[in-house]
Amino acid sequence: MIENMRKYTGLMAVTLILLAAGLVLTMQPGGGGGRGFGDEYITVNGESVSAKDFRKKGTNTIQVIQLMPSLYGLLAGLGGTTEEEFVANRLILKQAAADLGIYPSTEAAEKFIQETIFRNRDGEYDAAAYAQFIENIGNRGFDEKDFKGLVAEYLVFEKTLDLIGGGLVAPREMTLKLNEAQKQKVDLLTVVFEADKFKETIKPTEDEVKKYWNNRKQKYLTDRELKISYVLAQASQAGKPVMPPIAPGTEPAVASKMSLDHQMAVDTYNEARAIQVDEMKKKYATFIESSEDTDYKEFEEPAKTSGFEVVTTEFFTLKNAPAELKNLNAARLGALPSALFKHKFGDDLAYRIESFQLTPDGYIAVRLDDEKKPEPKTFEAAKEEATKDLIAERAAEAMKKEAESAHKTLSELVKSGKTFEEAAKEKGYTVVPVGPFGAQDQPAQAKSAQDLFRVAMVTTPGEVAEELSATENSSTVVFVKDRTIEAAPNAAALEAETLSNSANQLKYITFQSWFGNLRRNADMKLPKTE
Repeated sequence: MIENMRKYTGLMAVTLILLAAGLVLTMQPGGGGGRGFGDEYITVNGESVSAKDFRKKGTNTIQVIQLMPSLYGLLAGLGGTTEEEFVANRLILKQAAADLGIYPSTEAAEKFIQETIFRNRDGEYDAAAYAQFIENIGNRGFDEKDFKGLVAEYLVFEKTLDLIGGGLVAPREMTLKLNEAQKQKVDLLTVVFEADKFKETIKPTEDEVKKYWNNRKQKYLTDRELKISYVLAQASQAGKPVMPPIAPGTEPAVASKMSLDHQMAVDTYNEARAIQVDEMKKKYATFIESSEDTDYKEFEEPAKTSGFEVVTTEFFTLKNAPAELKNLNAARLGALPSALFKHKFGDDLAYRIESFQLTPDGYIAVRLDDEKKPEPKTFEAAKEEATKDLIAERAAEAMKKEAESAHKTLSELVKSGKTFEEAAKEKGYTVVPVGPFGAQDQPAQAKSAQDLFRVAMVTTPGEVAEELSATENSSTVVFVKDRTIEAAPNAAALEAETLSNSANQLKYITFQSWFGNLRRNADMKLPKTE
């Protein structure tokens, strides 16, 4: 298969650079989310992952990768849209890599850990930082052997990526022209049509709104509600020293002593708090391990034994989450309530309990006790929202129709010899100048600078663009006054960088295409979605 790919490198390069310019390669999933029971929770080509092992290979692995940027490539390359897909993709890669003669190596993983991941600023291996990291990931069910295995898997991914996509070269001329187009500056005249101006005259009847709602009931749903029990482990910040204000005119010696005393108080506080945090982590780890030992059948008793209180909430939505939860932030996930509502809880008890690291210095174990899923609202409850949507839909249609008519008229008048300003004035349209600006600029006059640039970058100066620039609430007729490209002083270096980046992009696109084909042809059994 690799030999065949190499034979058609030129053809593939042309095809793939076009894909990179505008198309998205998608992988067809073999199943969905949700969690279940049984020893064969996920099966790929005869190789299975049990429900018990799924958490470590899914959620816990993702959390460890998020702590270690050096391994992000594995998540980016195999992530999928659900944890189940991520685990299935890991199995597919493992099997395919073995077929190519690529196997995980503990020795290679240890070398990568010492020479790359935990290399300090002096270029030496930071054993203390590594030991601390291994201790930290213990709360995610990982030990040193697990981490080395994950690093070895990442190296397998990188080698497979290089084998499948390495060596491909994008067509030089096409690549540089695409890059050049992105670096130009465009100077525009525009006529903008906004949907809001059409909304004022649209007054649908109640019967029209009801018919609209009746055909879209699944769009107007009640908010999802959760009822949870949780254990919060968080080191207190009480007693944190606050530097007293130094009054104007204070003697320098007195001010210096005040600063010194404050720093000593901070040092004492930090030392005491470090001990408190360490004790808290140990207590929390004991609680989690005790609960895991009972397959999560016990939650309250291990919490009590470990010195924690279990708090049970009433039903709440994302908008009215309890105040004590709103003030908590999950590490790398943001506000805790948002993290809870995004998290995929399952039916099995083990997958109704999740642990989140909090910032700063804390953890929370959450058990989903009950859930009220979204259901269609009554017409009365959905009436206001449905009315707004119907008006917006009709306004968008009216806006588009008028913008298309103006586009045709202005284009014809410009072709007949009139300036764009003359043509617009004749038809009563207001001209809005935009630019000059580049692909990454955000001129204040533009509704959507990126889309304006996309339309203008391929339009001949002195002409009206063939298509409208559109956003959700506006349509814009675009006239290109000028397009310019400034020569860069380090053009040769930038050209080499552009070609290198393009080759890298081709490598990833080729790998994803190859991997997507493997996935489509895999014999997969994933848990059913609800």
